[in-house]
Amino acid sequence: MSRTQAFDEVTALRDRCCHPSRAVAIRVVLYAVLLALPLAVSAVVEPQSEQEPHTFLELLADNFGIVGFTIVCLQFVIAARLRWVEWPFGLDMLFRFHRAMAMFAGVLLISHPLLMVLDGETDLLLALDVEWPIQLGRLTLGVLIALIATSLFWRRFHLTFEHWRASHNAVAVTLVLLAATHGIFAGDDLQTWPMRAVWAGLLTAALVAYAHHKFMWHRRTSAWYEVSDVRQETHDAWTLVLKPAGQHAAFRY
Repeated sequence: MSRTQAFDEVTALRDRCCHPSRAVAIRVVLYAVLLALPLAVSAVVEPQSEQEPHTFLELLADNFGIVGFTIVCLQFVIAARLRWVEWPFGLDMLFRFHRAMAMFAGVLLISHPLLMVLDGETDLLLALDVEWPIQLGRLTLGVLIALIATSLFWRRFHLTFEHWRASHNAVAVTLVLLAATHGIFAGDDLQTWPMRAVWAGLLTAALVAYAHHKFMWHRRTSAWYEVSDVRQETHDAWTLVLKPAGQHAAFRY
């Protein structure tokens, strides 16, 4: 059996075992559970009755920060081109979702300090003599705004796609590391070991997914096909003709 035939057999078996609609439902539910998990753990291990009372805005700000960080970590998994994640949706739909959730996470994380300020914690943004976790939070906010701005307006900044993508990856990794550190040391939300375990798990998942995409995925795919011809079909549509590189003879994503 050739490599192409073996891959087709595996694909057919996968489709028989799990219908695409069922696969979509499983992944959507899993994503929702992962988003809710940190909040659920926080509610169980840090019940409101055992803490210093929080105002509604403070609770909302904390929850926005937790959910925003969770989304940012899962963004790395979505963008890692993992076959199990990608195949029911297709890469195009997955990246559209990646973009939409990035905007949603940005709104949550920017709202996090603003809600604190509305609750009376004006020193968080205005005072100079604050503790280092707060300074780190300000730096994280600046990195987040820079990431959003360059993602939306990279052409206006006269960046090539390659330069934007390289900077996007580097800034995204920097953001998740800064946000994780800020979350651990600022406030009392992550002072219990279950919450720290969840936080560490999210960060680890993000970094492992990034490393997989950056090193393993490119190593497996970068030399399989090469462009043999480029044809312009219309003013904004092009056809790429690919041919196998070396002994490889089948697409695999």
